[in-house]
This record gives sequence, structure tokens and C-alpha cells, in this order.
Amino acid sequence: MADYINITVYAGLDEASRLAEKIVKEVQVFLAKEYGIPVEIAVIEVPVPGDEAAEAGLPTVLVEDKVVSSGEAPLATDVVDAVFDKIREEYNITGVGLPQFGVIGS
Repeated sequence: MADYINITVYAGLDEASRLAEKIVKEVQVFLAKEYGIPVEIAVIEVPVPGDEAAEAGLPTVLVEDKVVSSGEAPLATDVVDAVFDKIREEYNITGVGLPQFGVIGS
């Protein structure tokens, strides 16, 4: 695994895309501050007008190679969970050890 987690945002020219960028940046700060997990963000602007963005599947947010959301801004908990899922997968961690935020009843 790289020294950091890659999060990619494919963003259109709409409010949902701006919100997706904001959420991902907040997750980046949270993961660095609370867990010491470095996150690198790439925002790729796709020149699709706001009214056509959702139909084009924008915004789309990926954590490494996993799609977290498409056509709408993600929940921060979904992005965090995807990061921890990637770490679990990469280091073959099972059971306890890493938090799971978006699970009902946790």
C-alpha cells in the first residue's frame, strides 16, 4: 500500500460536486487528526452543467479503486468506512481493530 490513501472526486459544475469536495476534505482532516492516516485528494473537473451532472453520475467519489458514491455527494461516514475497509483489505485485518462508522447499532 502507498504511504497514503488516494481519494478521487470526479466533479461536475454543480452544487453536489462542490459538496462532495468539501466532505472529502473534511474527511481528510478528520483521518489525519484522529488516526494519523494521510489522505491525498485528486479532484478531476468534468465540464458537465449542473442540470446534467447527476445523469452523468457526477459527482463520483472513489477511495483507491472503490466507488463510494456516484450521482450525489457521499456521506462522510461512507468515505471514512471505505478508507478503513481499504486498510483492512490491504493488511488483512479482520474483526476488531479499526472502527466502522456507518453501521447501524455500532
